[in-house]
Amino acid sequence: MSAIPVTVWDAIHGNIALNELETQIVDSAPFQRLHHIRQLSMSYCVYPSGEHSRFAHSLGVMQFATDMFETLERKHCLKPYAPDEEDIGRAKQILRITALLHDVGHAPFSHASETHDLMPMPHEEFSCRIIRDEYSSLLDDSKLNPYGITASEVCDTLTGESTSRLGPLMHQLISGDLDADRMDYLSRDSHHIGLNCGRFNYPRLVHSLTIPPASDKDEEQGPLLGIEAGGVHAAEEMILARYFMFTQVYFHKTRRALDYHLGNVIRKVLKAEGLEKYPTDTSKYLQCNDARIITWMTNNPGDEDVHKITHRQHMKLFRETFEHADSTELTHFDGCIAKLPEKYTPNLWVDSPEKALHNFEEANFLVIDETTGVPQPIQECSALITLLRPISQRRLYCERDIEQDIIRLWREPQ
Repeated sequence: MSAIPVTVWDAIHGNIALNELETQIVDSAPFQRLHHIRQLSMSYCVYPSGEHSRFAHSLGVMQFATDMFETLERKHCLKPYAPDEEDIGRAKQILRITALLHDVGHAPFSHASETHDLMPMPHEEFSCRIIRDEYSSLLDDSKLNPYGITASEVCDTLTGESTSRLGPLMHQLISGDLDADRMDYLSRDSHHIGLNCGRFNYPRLVHSLTIPPASDKDEEQGPLLGIEAGGVHAAEEMILARYFMFTQVYFHKTRRALDYHLGNVIRKVLKAEGLEKYPTDTSKYLQCNDARIITWMTNNPGDEDVHKITHRQHMKLFRETFEHADSTELTHFDGCIAKLPEKYTPNLWVDSPEKALHNFEEANFLVIDETTGVPQPIQECSALITLLRPISQRRLYCERDIEQDIIRLWREPQ
């Protein structure tokens, strides 16, 4: 590979080095668009310094993925699957490009506008479309791409469909339960908003990564990611950090209300252009960014949802369940809402924040005992992971001018 001509300073990682191929990807218009896609949607209205973008996050994911890969390389975990150094170098380059481009398909204001009625497909599918449409010619340039990496290989790594021996591992490094994406957004988001709740010992977690001994099935499918026993506490810290970030930031009551009004604004922007959803055409989709939505809001200050956002007159939280409500509690809460007269329905909004904090039961993420070398599922090594329940909550918001009516009419079902 060519010499490294560029380093980018980052708040989380310090200097991030880019080779010539990666520099051209970063300089491309689809990647530069990520400067104009907020990482945390409307959270800056709650935490004023949370103004960072998907651009910096994408660079950070590339760096975390590289650190994780190189840890496994130093421990000689990759040799059984890629004995040739050139194979390892090629896999690392595919991983870095995939990490760089994994979020290139995000819509304006990230997840806030990516509801099923606005997105014709998940943002991951948009990412693959953009990679194929916008980066095939760049990757075909043999001078910058001596490994001959194709856009299809990058997409297959992103989606978990790679047939290479290291494919499953690279997919886990970018999209797993202890992946580079989560490591970066937790570290970056907590840094920028100024809360400690998202911080965890990521150097320890990265250092503890390993690959469990392969079974016959694993030999066929490729290596899977695990950790040494000494990293279990760092893994617990990361899962707890994710829990606190969801409850205190991503599912913050005010941010959710603002995101609701923002969604209404985006529907109006699309409708004004004769669309019901974001365009599926790649070139047209890439023209959608935060600035476009903000410009429409600036030009339509009298719009009801725009006014509620800009004057902080958003819907007000009226009642909510506990963060880990069971089906009985949710049914009870829904029964209370059903008792309210139908004439109020247009002025009410029911929010249902839900998030599974890990998927270890299905993924069978393994911990290696440093003395015996025996692998065990991580949930058998951590009582915390076993006990941590998914977030499942219900909230009722109402327009401010009917709040007193709802207080008067709210009745517990008999």
